[in-house]
Formats: sequence, structure tokens, C-alpha cells
Amino acid sequence: MTSTTAPDPVSVPVLRRGQNRFDGGCSSLLAYSFCRAMSLWGKGHHRFPPIEDENLGRLIRITPETKVQIEKDLGGKILLTPGHTDDSISLRVGDAVFCGDAAMNGFPSMHRITIWIEDVEAYRQSWKLMMSEGIEVLLPGHGAPFRIGDLERNLTYVADTRLRGL
Repeated sequence: MTSTTAPDPVSVPVLRRGQNRFDGGCSSLLAYSFCRAMSLWGKGHHRFPPIEDENLGRLIRITPETKVQIEKDLGGKILLTPGHTDDSISLRVGDAVFCGDAAMNGFPSMHRITIWIEDVEAYRQSWKLMMSEGIEVLLPGHGAPFRIGDLERNLTYVADTRLRGL
């Protein structure tokens, strides 16, 4: 599959440098402690590796004009699931959602909440969106798949989340 449009020119320099502003904070004291401990090993900067110029053609810009074709190419439905970051997306395929960092299953996550959230209310709304999809399974970017009922049981914990900046 190739890109259907050029990448957003404003974000390309950021992607090239491997930067992400990572507003927000850690979602629990355990997550905060984990992130601080990771910084002792030089892994606490929350940076992505820079995208090399030769890979810029692989970027797929999702817009209202390109979304339908991208969904057809991927064989699924794109869900805009901000909260972890403002541009987080998930992909529904059949009765499952590949949710990336919109949920997490494993240490140091608590209650299936990812360890870093930029916007708690957007994150909560993204969980509600995934719950409204009538799916059975979530496939997170970190940890084993789990049933959608876990989000339903843990939704109240999201609303009570207090972010801790690094």
C-alpha cells in the first residue's frame, strides 16, 4: 500500500527529528515510578526514532478525503482514538480492535489504562467509542489481547486519573 496523499508538511520536520511534544503525564504513581526508573537507563525521554527521508513516502495521512480508501486498503474501520496522544488511531477488523496505546495490558499499566495520557477526557471518550463498536476483543500495542468488558469495568478509573508530569 502506498501513501494516498503527501504527509502534512507541518509534522514532517517533527517526524524527521524524532520529536513528540508528549504533553500530559503518567497515568498512575506506578507508571510515574516506571518512567523515572526507565530514565536511569536512558529510556525516559519518550522520543521516537527519526524517520529517514527515504521512508517519508510510507507515511499515510488520514483525512476525510483519504479515509475511505485507506480503510478499504487495510480491510478495516479507522477509529480516531485520541487521548494517549492527540493523533492516536485504532483499527477495527471484524470483532476486534487493534488499539495501539488506547489501552494497555500488563506492567506497569493499571486497569488497562496506558501509562502516558495527554488528555484524560479524550482518552475516556476513546474508550467509550471502542465500547460502542460492538467488538469482543482489544489488541493493545503493549500486552496480551483482552475482552472489551475490561474497558467497561475500568472506565470509572479513567475519569479519576490524575496525570503526573515527568
